[in-house]
Amino acid sequence: MAPLTSPEMHESDRKPNWNVMRTFDLTLHFDDETLGHDETGCYLCLLGCRKPLYQAGQVVAGHMVIRPVRNIHISGVSVIFSGRYVTKWREDQTTWGNYSLFYEEVVYVVEKRQMELDGQRYYRYDFEYRLPVDLPSSLKCADGKLAYCAQGVVHAQTGSDIYTNARRFRVWATVDTGRLPSSLRDPVERAEEQVCKSWLTGDDRVRVKLMLNVQTLVPGEPLVATATVDNLTSRAVGYSIALQQVMAFSAILGCENRGKHSTPLYHRRRHRKQTTKDLASSGVVAVTPHTAVTARRIFSIPRALLPSSQSHISVPHPLRQHGDIISPEIYVSYVVKLSVSSESSGSELSIPIEVDIGTTDSRSQQHKTDDAASTIETECSLYSHSLYSHSGII
Repeated sequence: MAPLTSPEMHESDRKPNWNVMRTFDLTLHFDDETLGHDETGCYLCLLGCRKPLYQAGQVVAGHMVIRPVRNIHISGVSVIFSGRYVTKWREDQTTWGNYSLFYEEVVYVVEKRQMELDGQRYYRYDFEYRLPVDLPSSLKCADGKLAYCAQGVVHAQTGSDIYTNARRFRVWATVDTGRLPSSLRDPVERAEEQVCKSWLTGDDRVRVKLMLNVQTLVPGEPLVATATVDNLTSRAVGYSIALQQVMAFSAILGCENRGKHSTPLYHRRRHRKQTTKDLASSGVVAVTPHTAVTARRIFSIPRALLPSSQSHISVPHPLRQHGDIISPEIYVSYVVKLSVSSESSGSELSIPIEVDIGTTDSRSQQHKTDDAASTIETECSLYSHSLYSHSGII
């Protein structure tokens, strides 16, 4: 599984689609192939690249272009913003299941107004919409994906709605680590030991200890892991320190049989699956017998890394007819793991410590704001004092 990172803009995203847009001011051109023989040619455009990236809570701007082939009567124009996810919930699934809708909001550009559109003319309607601040980040991996899209709708008076193309966009969630408990800002230490009776006769032990400088951080801050391995045995052992990304799927799977033998909701078990990916690792380092070593590993948090998910995603819809997914939850978390193993015995001892990675830190921002305010106040006082002295000389 590839690491879940921010969907960075690739070179293909920067190239405009010349069949649709001709200039960078997003002037749209339709041809016969685009319109076909439909009654209306519609196109929805979100300002930005081909697949824009927005932060949760940001305003999305765009416009919708309508070109009817003949005169039509409409009762309104709207844009539907939605978010869907899909995942392989069972191990035996070879294909992704049906999309589950977890977020949808309708924005009316022209709200319930009777109007007539002339044929062979272009109509453009601009719109703005602020995304909810609690939207989760877009993601895509081998076991699941979470995607967003916007689609325009022309409400005809005949009752048949006309839909535009679905424009996909990506969302970058905002996770404020400054709101987490202050104890997570303090260094954390965890120690374990194991008696290796399968290696040699006697009470041989391996003592390990892992310490982190902090448990919550934002991109750009260093994550320092200090590991101590005390090998009291007569055989060499190997240790490694890794920063791992853990993605967990959890849900109650419904029963497809709706008859009298179907399992009640309160008797159904919650299914959970988890995938782990090493983002960075020190590699295996050997420790000779009767030797104690201490090593430090500094992990740099890339800015494109997805933040830790602070809440789960729930589907507000009733049970579906096939492949029911009830109370689904998707988590993204990060773990620093110290592993000690021996090839001769196959035994392994590990210490995992979870860390929270956010996008903002309100406390550090507050400190920076206070420092900047005090600096400005000092400069202003010095500046006024110099003016006063100068006027006194005159």
